[in-house]
Amino acid sequence: MNFAYGVIAIVGVLAAIILGFIAVAPDDIIQPRMIPVEEMVVVSEPTTIVEPEPEAEPEPEAEPEPEAEPEPEAEPEPEAETSPMTLTISIPKGVGVPGCEETNECYSPYEISVAVGTTVTWINDDIAAHTVTSGNFPEHDGLFDSSIFMSGETFEITFSDAGTFDYYCFVHPWMAGTVNVE
Repeated sequence: MNFAYGVIAIVGVLAAIILGFIAVAPDDIIQPRMIPVEEMVVVSEPTTIVEPEPEAEPEPEAEPEPEAEPEPEAEPEPEAETSPMTLTISIPKGVGVPGCEETNECYSPYEISVAVGTTVTWINDDIAAHTVTSGNFPEHDGLFDSSIFMSGETFEITFSDAGTFDYYCFVHPWMAGTVNVE
């Protein structure tokens, strides 16, 4: 019985609202303010027209004196590159849901080979928070851990020792990658 009263009350309230809208006089409805064209002020930058000056006739050029050939200089030998190399790994959009591990696309690239001394930077291009944690889930070997970093943030580490370094995302453990340092 209470249900029936509730339905009747709701129908009554809706009917009152609808009748209220119908009963409103058209003059009571707020109209957008119209600005007459005469009141409009158009502001523009003044323009200046500059006419080009007439071109002067070119003076005849004096005949150039022959220059002595410079002696060829020994080319400097290229120096060995001493600046450390940097490589970037992307955490692509959408890898926060399982499926990227089937095609090894959770980190892009999934596996890299670098020289000792290379700095590797991971950038979070996804909308979800991620980590770069060394080891294989669930074991963290303690070599490096980015902790959670948000979309657009980066994490970097310089590899000073040779070896194979597996890593994963602690938040999304299906995400895994490998860095081979030679």
